[in-house]
Amino acid sequence: MKRLINLVVAFTILFSLALPLFVAWENTFADSGPVYVYGVNVTPYQENNVRLVKETLSIELNEDKDTHWSKAYVYAKFVFTNAGEKTIIKMGFPFGAGKDIVGTLPEDAVVKVEGKEVKTTHIEEAPSNTYGPWLIFDVPFNKGETKTIEVSYVGIPRRGHFVYILETGRYWKGPLGTLDISIKLPIEAKYPYLLSLKPGGYTIKGNEATYHFTNFEPSENIQIEFLPTWYYKQIEPLKAKSEKTNSASDWLNYVLALLPKNPFGPFQHLSEEGFVELYETDAFKNYLLNVINKALNLQEEGSPEQKVLAALRDARENASFIYGFGDFYGTNTSISYAIDSALSRFGEDVKNPKSEVEGKLIAYLMEYKVCSSFEDDLFFKGIQDLKVFLRLADTYFSKSDLDVLPYISLNINSYINEPIFMECFVPEVKVINSNFSIRYNLPYSIQNMLIKGNYGEFKSENPAFQISFEKLPPYNLVVDIDFSSVKNKDELIMRKNNLISFVHFMIPTDIYDLDTYSSQFKFINIYLEDILNNITIDDKGKISYEKHSIDCAPKIEEALSSLNGEIEMLMNYRNKFGDTVVERIFVEPTLGYLSNSKELLLYAKNNSLIKFKVEGPQSNIAISQGNLVILLLITLFVFFVVLIVLLIKMKEVKKPL
Repeated sequence: MKRLINLVVAFTILFSLALPLFVAWENTFADSGPVYVYGVNVTPYQENNVRLVKETLSIELNEDKDTHWSKAYVYAKFVFTNAGEKTIIKMGFPFGAGKDIVGTLPEDAVVKVEGKEVKTTHIEEAPSNTYGPWLIFDVPFNKGETKTIEVSYVGIPRRGHFVYILETGRYWKGPLGTLDISIKLPIEAKYPYLLSLKPGGYTIKGNEATYHFTNFEPSENIQIEFLPTWYYKQIEPLKAKSEKTNSASDWLNYVLALLPKNPFGPFQHLSEEGFVELYETDAFKNYLLNVINKALNLQEEGSPEQKVLAALRDARENASFIYGFGDFYGTNTSISYAIDSALSRFGEDVKNPKSEVEGKLIAYLMEYKVCSSFEDDLFFKGIQDLKVFLRLADTYFSKSDLDVLPYISLNINSYINEPIFMECFVPEVKVINSNFSIRYNLPYSIQNMLIKGNYGEFKSENPAFQISFEKLPPYNLVVDIDFSSVKNKDELIMRKNNLISFVHFMIPTDIYDLDTYSSQFKFINIYLEDILNNITIDDKGKISYEKHSIDCAPKIEEALSSLNGEIEMLMNYRNKFGDTVVERIFVEPTLGYLSNSKELLLYAKNNSLIKFKVEGPQSNIAISQGNLVILLLITLFVFFVVLIVLLIKMKEVKKPL
C-alpha cells in the first residue's frame, strides 16, 4: 500500500513540474514546420516545506557565427532550504508546454546538486500529456537541510524574443528570498536594439541589464525583445546619420533600411527578415511607424518621396504590419482595397514616375496589384496590370529586385479560367419559331467553372433575353432571344437596340469591371450584334434571317494579331528577366496561358462560321425572297424530272409486245 501511495505522489510531483520558470523558443524553417525548444527551471507541485531561499539567474545572448542568430547560454543557481521533515523531492524541468512540444532537449543540459552532476531521466511526455519532453531527477532533503542546485544549458531564442517565466516561483513555500538576474547582450543594450524589457525595475550598464529582488512574490514574467544583432549593425549607421543631419533624404533611406527588400512585402519567416513575426509586443511596430511618420513630416508636400512614404505607411497600417501586402491567403478584399489606396497616392505618377525611388516602389506595388487582381478573379485586369508592372520592372528593378518573391503561392494558370480574347467563342444559332437560341460549346475549364458555380440558375431581368447552362453534355451555354412580340420592322429595330444596350450594361466589356459574375459571359458581346443584324422581318410580321451563316474570320484574325503582339512582348521580357522570380512566377505562366488562348483562336479560325439552323415547326419564321426563289427552282427541277420519268414509263407501256 505504501509503495502505491509513493508511486501516486511521484507522478503527482512529476506533473507539477509542468510550470517552467524559463521559456526559450526556437523556430526551424524546413519541411517539418516550426520546432519549439523550451527552457528550464525547478518547480514543485504539491504542498511542501521547501523554500527557495536564493536564486541567481544569468542569461547571456551571443550571436552564432555561422547562422548570425543568437544563442542563449543559461545558468541558474538555486538555494533551497527544507523547513519540514526528511523527504525526497522529485524535481525536473520541461522543454514543452501545451501544444508546443518537441522530442529533443537543448544542447549541453546539465544538472548539479551540491556541485555534483546528477543523473537525469529524459521523459518524452508527462502522464497528463500536457508537457514534454522532460529532464527529471531526485533531490533528497534532511530536516532543515539546505542544498544548492545548478542548471545550465544552451538554448536557441525565438529570434528576437526571449521569455523567462517568474510566476511559477510562488509555488515554493513562502516568498523567494533574493533573486538576482543578469541579462547580457552582445552589444550595448540601448533602444531600439533593446526594444522592450519587462518588468521594470532593471538597471542597464553597457550591454548588461540587472535586477535585484528581495522577498519576491513573482507576478510578472521577464520578456526581452531585441533586434537581431546583424540587423541592428546593418541599420545603425543610417540611423545615426539621419539623427545627425535630420535631412528628409536620410530619414527616407533609414525607413527603407528598416523594411524588407520589397518594402511593401512581408517580414516573412522564410526570409532573413523573419524575426518580426515572432515578437509578442508592438515595440518594433511602434518604432517603425514613428520613424516613417518622422520621415514623412520632413518631405516636401506633393513630392515623390512624400507619396512613397505615405504608401509605405498604408501597407503597414491598412493591410498587415507583419505581412504588408503579402497576406494573400484566399481572397482578401481589405488588402485589395489597401493596395488600391496606396496606388492612389501616386496618381498619374503610376504611368510616369518622377524619381528612381518612386518608380521602384510603384513597381513593387503593381506586383502586388497583379496578385490582387488574380486573387479577386479579375483575369483581364490582372493581365493589364501585369503589363504595367513588367514595364516598370524593366525600367526600375535590378536583378536582385527581380528575385524577391512577392507572394509564395501565386499560380496564374490556377486562377484564369477563360481566354483573354473572346473571339474564339464562335456559337451556332438554332431557330425555333420566333426564338433564336445562341449556343456556345465552351472549353472544359469554363464548363467546369460554370457547373461548380451553378450558373444555370441565371435569370435575366429582360424576359426576351435569358442565359442558361445545360447541365448535361455537351454543356452548352445558351442565350435565348424571343422575338414573338415583334410585329414590324420598327419594333424589330427597337428590340435589337434595346437588347444590345441591355447586354452591354449587364455584361460590361470593360476589363476593369468588378462584377466577376457577369465577367464570365463577356464573350456573348463579341458576335451579338452580328447575329442580331442577320435577323429580319417581312411585311407580314414574320421573323427571318438573311444568311445561313456569318463568317467571323476577320474578327478572329484581328484578335490573333493582337495576341501575337502580347506573346512577342512577353517573350522579350522572358529574355530580359530570365531565371528570376518575376520570370518564373509572372512571365512564363502568362506565356503558357496566352499560348492556350492562341490554340483556341486558331481552332476558331478554322471553324469561323456562325451557322443558323432551323429546328421544329416554323409557324412564324418567314422565308426570305432569295431563299424562296431557290426553293421554287428546286421544286420545278424535281417536277420536270418526275414528269420526264413518267413520260418514259408511259412510252414503254404503249410499245407492242
